[in-house]
Amino acid sequence: MVGVSNSPHPLLDSMQDELKKVEQDYSEKLLTIEAISESTPHGCRHLNDLLSHLP
Repeated sequence: MVGVSNSPHPLLDSMQDELKKVEQDYSEKLLTIEAISESTPHGCRHLNDLLSHLP
């Protein structure tokens, strides 16, 4: 991976940075959802079914 300072594609770098933030946010939300679904197992069967379809 090319460093930000000497990259010929600053727009691509900023997009990749943004993607990393989105992925981090997504994984934090997913952990929260999993914690909630574990604390209420019978109420979240549908949620678990939805989560099982995610990559």
